[in-house]
Amino acid sequence: MTSGNGINSEPRPEDPSGSAGPTSRPTNWQAREALLAEMEAEHRQTGNPMAVWAAWRLCRDTGGGFGLPLPPWVIVHLDAFAAQLRDWQDNGVPADRLAEEVGNALGFKARRKNQNPITDWRNRREGGAWFAQFEDHVLGGATPTAAIKRTADDVNSTEPTVRRRLEEFAGGFGMTPFEIVQTRKRMRDEEEAALTESARRAKARLNAILRGEPDPFPPSEED
Repeated sequence: MTSGNGINSEPRPEDPSGSAGPTSRPTNWQAREALLAEMEAEHRQTGNPMAVWAAWRLCRDTGGGFGLPLPPWVIVHLDAFAAQLRDWQDNGVPADRLAEEVGNALGFKARRKNQNPITDWRNRREGGAWFAQFEDHVLGGATPTAAIKRTADDVNSTEPTVRRRLEEFAGGFGMTPFEIVQTRKRMRDEEEAALTESARRAKARLNAILRGEPDPFPPSEED
């Protein structure tokens, strides 16, 4: 099951040590669940089967005992392929087309001329890596066009390539790069507005400590 924002909300497995309590590394779970939500959104938008296999690998990675259960959308994809195998078993498939048909059944059939799902996936991952720089520049006051130019300088690439990669990345979520920046900023602003005054002060204090700055709310100001 996924929540309204796409985050996987399936119950987390218990700690592999056998204790009934939650895992001792919740941030590890949260990061992986966020990645799964992104993969699901991209698969829903583009149909790229690489999202399924990336999710499979992430869930099956049990390093440190922190694997996740396969999400339903991955299981549906694999079940469909299993059903196709059974159909071939019963009705046959031409031997000279077996490799092609297996690729098609797994979702690798090109939807447009010269499409390559693996290349598309790699390009979107590159666009995702560049998005952080683009977002920083936009939030710093740059226009989208200027932010693309600055990002191209940051990553030592060309503006057309950066624009194309960012659009491919954002297209996986059905948005433009600038719309993603706006959406993420709105979500952060809403989270900030929901904080109580005491939580806001605690957050400001933590940020000050991390930056090595003085306490923004010394005891005398709290009296």
